[in-house]
Amino acid sequence: MPFPSVNRVFRWLSRSRSAAFSAAATDAPTSARPKVFGVGIAKSGTKTLGRCFRELDYHNCSIRDDLVPAAVSDPSAVIAATRDYDSFEDFPWFWFYERLSVCYPDSLFILTCRRDDDTWRRSFYNHMRTIPTQRIELGRQLAEHFLPGVPIDDLHRVHNERVRAFFADQPGRLLEVCWEEKPSWEALCTFLGCPLPSAPFPHENRGDYRGS
Repeated sequence: MPFPSVNRVFRWLSRSRSAAFSAAATDAPTSARPKVFGVGIAKSGTKTLGRCFRELDYHNCSIRDDLVPAAVSDPSAVIAATRDYDSFEDFPWFWFYERLSVCYPDSLFILTCRRDDDTWRRSFYNHMRTIPTQRIELGRQLAEHFLPGVPIDDLHRVHNERVRAFFADQPGRLLEVCWEEKPSWEALCTFLGCPLPSAPFPHENRGDYRGS
């Protein structure tokens, strides 16, 4: 049975928009501080980063399913959607770090990653069991657009390598974190120039591996 088209999947996504986007689309005002973009690929700790942003009083925007068509056909629409927020994580932001770094010269970037590629693969495939086939296929098409020819098993490694290479000659703009190795506020707050919060460090979206 053939997979549905991108437009058909988008219509389905529009009817079932994620709770993450609903929570992000508040009327809170944006601030004057530099924008911060989480550029870690899905299942790398992005939701924990989003919680950190909110704890630090950033007006955060998470997943934007409504920008799926623009991610491929009209990148300017994705960039335009960044105007009203301070921080960003998950889709589609992690695909656009090159454009965003130029559009916002003073912006900062945070690469969340897992302790190794095998851990990411296990988490990613476990997550795939919990979401509809239509969304899986849409994600596959987008990955093929941005990282053509890269197998799914290599997405974590290749994406991270490309992000590091892009920011290699831009000191001070990229922070790489692995919550599994050091789940603490210090590095993040030092990078962002924020005081340490009193709240304990969060851990969002823990995987449920029962039956795996």
